[in-house]
Amino acid sequence: MPNPRNHPICGVCANKLVKNGKTSAGRTRWRCKHCGSSAIQTRTDSAKKADFTSFIAWLTSTQPRGDFATSTRTFTRKIQWCWTVTPGWLRQAKSMTRSCSTAPTSTAGAC
Repeated sequence: MPNPRNHPICGVCANKLVKNGKTSAGRTRWRCKHCGSSAIQTRTDSAKKADFTSFIAWLTSTQPRGDFATSTRTFTRKIQWCWTVTPGWLRQAKSMTRSCSTAPTSTAGAC
């Protein structure tokens, strides 16, 4: 049975974590009953989505990078990974091109 999203796994011993109060920032704190380690869940998906949205907004605007974050360096560091994202349609086209180029010569005319 897959692990539900709201029940994380311990990074130390891989056992199920249980809720153990909240942090001063209001986030849920989790504790492992087996080894006693404590953790909070991170939401990298929502942070990455916000960074990518800011990247697209900056890329399609005429405003400088400094207008999208507290500093230009911070914005540049946060969006660095966005330059390596390949659109889905381009990925599919590349995979089709690869499959045609590696096809035997008798079926190469079909591509």
